[in-house]
Amino acid sequence: MRTLSLSRPLTLKLTSGGNGTLQLGPDVPGETWYPGSVAITSTGVTTVATLATCTIYAGNAPTPANFVDATYNIFAAASSIIAGQVIHPG
Repeated sequence: MRTLSLSRPLTLKLTSGGNGTLQLGPDVPGETWYPGSVAITSTGVTTVATLATCTIYAGNAPTPANFVDATYNIFAAASSIIAGQVIHPG
């Protein structure tokens, strides 16, 4: 089995209500990801009144069973709680 480091940045423009969802995972059958950490950062959010959160799930849907971690710190935060999860296509 070949192991590679993965760095895949995603960009999201929030809706006027301040909502948005990013989804990332393997898209090739037979490919499996074993993430060690997730990095979180944001630009353009400049006021304290804007309380953004980032919630991380590992699975095929954002359900309580797939919940991994969450943070209010969206300016250069990271989570290693995802380590040990196995991410499959889909």
